[in-house]
Amino acid sequence: INGVLDLSKIEAGKMEVEVEPFEVAPLVREVCDTVESLMAKKDNRFVADLPEGLGAMRSDPVKLRQCLFNLLSNAAKFTEAGEVTLAVERAGDRLLFRVSDTGIGMTPDQQARLFQRFTQADVSTTRRFGGTGLGLALTRAFAGMLGGDIAVQSEEGQGTTFTLTLPADATPPPEEAPAPTLEPRPEQVLVIDDDPHMRELLTRFLGRDGLAVAVAHDGEAGLAMARDLQPSAILLDVMMPRMDGWAVLSALKSDPEVAEIPVIMISMVREKGLAYSLGAADYLIKPVDWTRLKAALDRHRRPSSPGLALVVEGDPAARAELAQLLSTEGWEAADAPDAEGARRLMADWRPDLLLVNLEQPEVGGFAFLRDLGRDAALRAIPVIALTEGGLPAEERSRLRDRVRQVIQTGEDSVDDLLAELRRIAAERAGKGQHGGTT
Repeated sequence: INGVLDLSKIEAGKMEVEVEPFEVAPLVREVCDTVESLMAKKDNRFVADLPEGLGAMRSDPVKLRQCLFNLLSNAAKFTEAGEVTLAVERAGDRLLFRVSDTGIGMTPDQQARLFQRFTQADVSTTRRFGGTGLGLALTRAFAGMLGGDIAVQSEEGQGTTFTLTLPADATPPPEEAPAPTLEPRPEQVLVIDDDPHMRELLTRFLGRDGLAVAVAHDGEAGLAMARDLQPSAILLDVMMPRMDGWAVLSALKSDPEVAEIPVIMISMVREKGLAYSLGAADYLIKPVDWTRLKAALDRHRRPSSPGLALVVEGDPAARAELAQLLSTEGWEAADAPDAEGARRLMADWRPDLLLVNLEQPEVGGFAFLRDLGRDAALRAIPVIALTEGGLPAEERSRLRDRVRQVIQTGEDSVDDLLAELRRIAAERAGKGQHGGTT
């Protein structure tokens, strides 16, 4: 039962490794004392080879003890009037624990199934020797958790040797601070329903489809959350106390802040005509058909982001305006005040588009573009160069191979920039490229 519970914990990711310092030899001697009676039961001679200088480990002593006990009890079970040996060796920063026996051994086919749970060599082995077939599966799982491995050598009728190899120090490396990335946030759906059971069902279903979910228990709370969250879609129950779904739908569609959010009505009664006349995007009947709900959501999901864009601009106000413009076009946007800041960001992620102001000396745009041209991995990133007074013909010529387009800021620059952004997005969609490489 303990073996089954341990395997369940491992599969659920709930089994933890408790690393602590301990001396190797005393722990091994303790295990040897524990298995002496198992060896005597079948008249086996037990030999422990523990040389000097085994030293200390930083690992999980409980799991190591269980691994050794499993291997030794296994050897004792399949050996009669023979010999079982435990030899321990330190090889640099690793320790090797070898358990050898002169027992029945195994064929290659039997070895291939050896570490499968609830599996022994064959039916006759189980009938003759008993056991559950969990010990070796657990031992291999623990070995992996401790940063090591287990190997077997065996020949039918000649005995078996298991070698458990573990690092002397199983301390996990310190977690590095996560590098800044620009992963697109998951789309969020707002569920407005007074029935807690329905809210739970919808949350579980939408979560499986990769959507973030917010829930409101009544119409007034739903209206407030819609304005705050700006979700990509709203699932709205019709029959609710105080403020029913029709009143919520009317309020949503009369508010410019949230009027464009698609609303999918969910009801026990068939009133599609009323729903569509009030501005609903779709109408589903309870109990909800999950296939139809998914299809309805897919119809109204926002198009995927064209990718990650980096704005390199010295003026904070212009930087914010460009980032906002990119966001309205669906791009995930980051910004830097100069070339050095851009280089730091790009050390951790690769943008899919660069907007660089070339005429601000503090930005260092020309040197930045020269650096990009020398790096094969970054050379292919499309660059839109922004200028304030226009560039001389010779400088524009030098940029021809390094930038996609030069846009002079002015009255018409926004339209030119939008047109170029949409061309780039269309090209990326055609190539199936969405999102950046982190």
